[in-house]
Amino acid sequence: MIRTQLLLALAFALPAVAAGPGALMDQGDQQALHDYGLTPAKIEKLTKIGVKMGAYIKVHPEARHSDIMKGNTLDDSVKAIQAKPEIMTMLKSEGVSPRDFMLGTLSMMQAGMLVRMRAQYPDAKMPDNTNPKNLDLVAKHPDLTQKWMAAWEIGKPRARP
Repeated sequence: MIRTQLLLALAFALPAVAAGPGALMDQGDQQALHDYGLTPAKIEKLTKIGVKMGAYIKVHPEARHSDIMKGNTLDDSVKAIQAKPEIMTMLKSEGVSPRDFMLGTLSMMQAGMLVRMRAQYPDAKMPDNTNPKNLDLVAKHPDLTQKWMAAWEIGKPRARP
């Protein structure tokens, strides 16, 4: 019951969570999140980046407390990523721009939460910034989602993505 309530709260508060503590995504950022389309190839790249970041954090545990996703806007978060050469190297190795990294990560977080919520509450209204195609992709490919989640469980024992 508590998990369900938490999922509901997170799903409807996602714009605030995605933009950072205490901030709301502006209309442009919400539209960008809505318009961003996930694909299996994009999820695979995000998974590979997660594995690389996990390996980096094992060697540099201080990097765990990075501020890259705490910007008040999507552009703030992109600038924070651009200021971290080690992250830029990881992104470039997979051909992912900082903006695509942010939108892809936020889209995966959103789709994962909302797919779980929709399974329990099929009639629940989805937030306006939700891309229904992303929900369908995540729902149809739980294997991709599991690999992505495992790659981002940094510092925990994890399955091989």
